[in-house]
Amino acid sequence: MAFITYFICGLLFTVVNLSYGSLSTVMTTDQDDLAQLTSYRMIGTNLSSVLITSLTPVLLLFFSRESTPNARGYLFTAMIFALAAVPMFVLVGTKCHENIRPINTKKKIKLEVTIKTVLKNRPLMLLFIIMFLGMLAMFGRVGTLIYYVMYDVKRFDLTSLFMTLPSLGGIIGIFLTKNWITKIGRKRMCIIGYLGCGISLLIMFVVGEVGNFQSIWTLIIIDFVYGLFNFVMPIPMAMVADAINFGEYKFGVRSDGISYAAVSLSVKLGSAFGASIGLAIMAFTGYVANQTQSTSAQFGINGVVNLLYGLLWMACLIPLHFYPLNEKINDDINAKLTNRREKINVATVNITNTQNHLVKFSKDMRSEFKNNSVDKIYAMGSGKMIPLKEVNDPVAERGILGEGFAIVPFEKKIVSPVEGVIMNVFLSKHAIGIRTKDNLEILIHMGIDTFDMHGRPFTIFVDVGQHVKHGEPIAIMDLDQLKKAKKGEEILFIVTNRRATKKIIFDEPGTVHAGDEIGYIII
Repeated sequence: MAFITYFICGLLFTVVNLSYGSLSTVMTTDQDDLAQLTSYRMIGTNLSSVLITSLTPVLLLFFSRESTPNARGYLFTAMIFALAAVPMFVLVGTKCHENIRPINTKKKIKLEVTIKTVLKNRPLMLLFIIMFLGMLAMFGRVGTLIYYVMYDVKRFDLTSLFMTLPSLGGIIGIFLTKNWITKIGRKRMCIIGYLGCGISLLIMFVVGEVGNFQSIWTLIIIDFVYGLFNFVMPIPMAMVADAINFGEYKFGVRSDGISYAAVSLSVKLGSAFGASIGLAIMAFTGYVANQTQSTSAQFGINGVVNLLYGLLWMACLIPLHFYPLNEKINDDINAKLTNRREKINVATVNITNTQNHLVKFSKDMRSEFKNNSVDKIYAMGSGKMIPLKEVNDPVAERGILGEGFAIVPFEKKIVSPVEGVIMNVFLSKHAIGIRTKDNLEILIHMGIDTFDMHGRPFTIFVDVGQHVKHGEPIAIMDLDQLKKAKKGEEILFIVTNRRATKKIIFDEPGTVHAGDEIGYIII
């Protein structure tokens, strides 16, 4: 019965983890945002690992009411962790929003077709191999490190320290490098990380053999340095989003769930076989449980924990060498996919810039659109209103993200141009998404190429899920910071779901003030 319960719990965890793991790719396509999301996710994973490792023994003894853990202690400890997870799941479910959707099509995609496209997705399959090798190395070392401390270092009292240091180092490493991932490039950062993990473990192997495991503080420091290079762990997960976009672009099928299932399989296989392979090699070199180990067995333990897993980390570089995607290719694919998703149907959508002042509804227009809803557009800032084609940004001027206009501001205050609900606030704070009552999706993009400023010029006044009225302040943009950074100051208003509109009417270019009525959207 215990086995069945454990199996069902593991199955349910996998179902939840797949849904949670695939969330990032439908929240945003911004590469910097994706890198930040996966980095913070891994920081949380490492922190929780340290917390659980520290709390579990204490909770086990407390609930067991004995000097050694018993079934009662394990049951109540598991219940505590399960109850703690519930509000976290609720928070994720209510606060995360799916902003990226596959191209609408009436044709249903069969499961076998989706699986075939995933298997044909070369970047995804290479990531599968990379993550499998990485998981073999990481989980294998975690599962065998205790033998190294017990029988080579011979300091059982240092077990918790040696086990915890890589996780702590990983938290620090991820935090220090998270803002450099897209600047340096994901593939380059992976190379640095895999080399760092591999080399540090090889050095630890040599130091142990040469010094007969007496240089304990040196080994502790190397163990921590190895953890620092674990910053590489979330990067391949962020690259999965790029591989999914590649698959959608090349094969016309978006497969977030199946793709993450494949990646999850590589993680499960790595965690299952990592320690097993190590233990088998240790047994072959003479390891005997609970006995004084021979010189050969000690060498085998050190060879497994540091040499073998160090070489496995470095083996990740082989499939990584053949990985074809980079930042430039990813940006191009994202732009083409966005254009494909939001492609204008000229038979149903008509974007109009008036020649004089804002056109009011004539009798003919009232007759033509009498059964349509109308959303008014208000200026989101004070400044000069210009068409998107005059913005110095190829994505905006070509209308890849959608149709709209821009304001070159002379004031820092930004207000909501419509009444609706905040559906997205980008992690880098440079953009806000609003959904109106008629399900129009409006993107307010502040500045040009400002995503890499990591939110410094922006103060956001709204949260996801908050209802806003037109003219209500939603942000402040520091114009001086943008000028110093030589960034464009334009505030963009973009209708991203253009197919939902019948006609959009904007006022002529010129000076506007925040809250001025400047257009209509007819749905």
